[in-house]
Amino acid sequence: MKLRPLVIPVFIPHEGCPHRCIFCDQAAITQTPNKLPFGAELISQALERYQSHGRNPDRPTEIAFFGGNFLGLPDDKIVALLNAAARGVDQGRFDSIRFSTRPDTIGNQKMDLIAPFPIKTIEIGAQSMDDRVLTAAHRGHSVQATVRAVERLKKEQYQTGLQLMVGLPAENQQTIEMNSTAVCELAPDYVRIYPTLVLANSPLAAAFHQGCYQPLALGEAVRRTASLVVRFLKKRIAVIRMGLPADVAIDSAQLLAGPYHPAFGHLVYSEIFLDMAIRELESSNSNGQTIALHVHPRSVSKMRGLKNRNIETLRENFHFQSVEIVPDDSLKEDQILFCDPVTNSRS
Repeated sequence: MKLRPLVIPVFIPHEGCPHRCIFCDQAAITQTPNKLPFGAELISQALERYQSHGRNPDRPTEIAFFGGNFLGLPDDKIVALLNAAARGVDQGRFDSIRFSTRPDTIGNQKMDLIAPFPIKTIEIGAQSMDDRVLTAAHRGHSVQATVRAVERLKKEQYQTGLQLMVGLPAENQQTIEMNSTAVCELAPDYVRIYPTLVLANSPLAAAFHQGCYQPLALGEAVRRTASLVVRFLKKRIAVIRMGLPADVAIDSAQLLAGPYHPAFGHLVYSEIFLDMAIRELESSNSNGQTIALHVHPRSVSKMRGLKNRNIETLRENFHFQSVEIVPDDSLKEDQILFCDPVTNSRS
């Protein structure tokens, strides 16, 4: 099985950003001060944090610049960072470079500037595919800018990712459907999905205090994210992250409100498996007292749900006395197979 790359993040909070989005407090998210040294020193600091991972020759390693608007940096800073990262590639410490940037920075001059460097992946901070939501979030770019950026990156054969958010101001169910349809049409290589949080030093905090913005409840954020994930996976668009990374902790004083959970991605997959199970059980007209659900071993925890919530929900909804989750490596990771333990019939 092909190993996912080890990504060594270098955070450059707010750097290169032409203005501040309503949800943004990068210093809180990255636990990194706003002003940092550039070049080799910054990359050396990132490497020191990841020395314990070692260097698995079978697993590709990428140095990744996150947290700011990479192509919005002055040219000399872009070149300084890419030169330092490229030396790491030449020395065998990394295999490639990735960065995240705004869609409206993907232009001829910047693309010519980065062309000589070993960059494999470029992530676009789209956040939404609805212009009304982008305006409400003070993004300063349009949906069409995202479309143009992704089309160009794919044409130039960069691996292309999209970053999306759920729960932004002006978002509704129609927006979620627009997001899923537009992203599926663009067909990026992967997406990341983040729930909108109200951070103490973000512009969104003022709207929250004034009662002008209400963040999503955790359950609703999970459901909206799950609806996106299901469509993306059907189109073979990988979802590589939901919620903040596990190693990112937000101080409780910084988080004012919003659907934060350290296992947000697990909650989303558990919701997807619960929906799958309910649909199958409703169509099977099962009326036994006990049932066994066969899933791939790597999907057992997703089917059980956090603290066995899915099992309890199925028991209550279908009046089972017992719901058993059975590991079955003959199944795909997104499959569920039902078995009646009394008749041993499968469906």
